[in-house]
Amino acid sequence: MRNEVFNKISSKFPDFEKGFTNSIQFLKKDYLLLNELVQKVINPQIEERRNYLIINFDNSIPKQAWYHFFKRFGFNFSQVNNWVVNNSQSGKHIESLTHKLSVDRNKWILSKRNFKKLSDEVFEVFKNKKIKTPILLEGHLTEKCVYEKSKKVEYFDYSNLFFPLKLRKWKSGDRIKPLGMKGNKKVSDILIDQKISMLEKNNIYVLLSNNDIIWIVGIIISEKYKIDKSSKTFYKFNTE
Repeated sequence: MRNEVFNKISSKFPDFEKGFTNSIQFLKKDYLLLNELVQKVINPQIEERRNYLIINFDNSIPKQAWYHFFKRFGFNFSQVNNWVVNNSQSGKHIESLTHKLSVDRNKWILSKRNFKKLSDEVFEVFKNKKIKTPILLEGHLTEKCVYEKSKKVEYFDYSNLFFPLKLRKWKSGDRIKPLGMKGNKKVSDILIDQKISMLEKNNIYVLLSNNDIIWIVGIIISEKYKIDKSSKTFYKFNTE
């Protein structure tokens, strides 16, 4: 272009290259300004999580603004336009080469595409041993039980545990007797009650003793394995 076209145009219009360069600089400034305005409008609608974004849709924001935001993640205008116009229902999604945009409870979830197949692998958890895969999980015997506010730390009645315990991802049909309840409940229903997003559900693990779920890790323990006044030895678990 520069050698064949620009030289011919410049020979007839000496100031062409200077004017063309100035136009490019103006376009760059306009583009930067546009991005700043888009971010200013959309950023208040974004909730950042560790590995994804939650976006609160506001139909007062122009489609063009949504497009300029999402094109940074590989989405084209047609995808974004149809997404906004159709106001997609929960469970629907679109994908770019690198990212996935889905709907969950009237919120948009933007995440990187996961090209790894979800693992059905079961991991053994031995007494007084720490594991780092698939999640960090550390446990040990203790004769003291200290109240913890965090759900990432839990105590169990050691006398009810059968080692090695098993750790795996939750699956459809899993049930647990939640702390404080008399009957069993589906893990899927508990995740809904806890308002766990679809993306987060893919990384929820359950801990089992003798094929019985004792803990939906980081969420709730089983009533059957809780400590009470008769408990003498406790087993403490903490996860990241």
